[in-house]
Amino acid sequence: HAEDGTWAWVEGMGFGSIVMTTPERPGMSAAATRLATTHETWLLSGDHALEAPRWAAVFGDRMRFRLGPDEKRAVVQDRQRAGRRLLMVGDGLNDAGALAAADVGLAVSDDTACLVPACDVVVRGDRLRALPGFLRYARRARQVIVLCFAVSIAYNVLGIGLALTTIPAIIVGAAMGEETAAALRVPTLIAVNLIAFGV
Repeated sequence: HAEDGTWAWVEGMGFGSIVMTTPERPGMSAAATRLATTHETWLLSGDHALEAPRWAAVFGDRMRFRLGPDEKRAVVQDRQRAGRRLLMVGDGLNDAGALAAADVGLAVSDDTACLVPACDVVVRGDRLRALPGFLRYARRARQVIVLCFAVSIAYNVLGIGLALTTIPAIIVGAAMGEETAAALRVPTLIAVNLIAFGV
């Protein structure tokens, strides 16, 4: 085995080397490029370093090749110790340790990689291109949930505060009635839609 390929020998005579490259999943390059603009992205591969030029524009010097399962897990744990929260994407047994160690493990399953190791999410290989959009949607969904909780808490705190004052109960009841709650739903729904759809 040569450093960058496999040498072919017949009866003691060398005939050259064979280099095999991993085909890119459809849309993966575009997805990785989009993620690199908003996230710290790494490429951890068990393949040889001949893959480096293809991905250099996306990952820069954050690429590691010829890594075994333990080495991949070690890189994940190192980034976690640095305060990072990690999403690990992998498609084989070589990635199982890193997938389990990451905060979120996303396993790829398709015709060529149907092994699903310990993970939190399973996605088809042809859907990886949608990963940046999915992460953006997840962040917005979290913002919507936080907003709804904040409005609910503020509404109830206001109601309790009014109930403890000397304001007549009929006024408090009117202020906290269904009509007031309905009026508050309109701006809340508008805000929710602005966050959810990125308007």
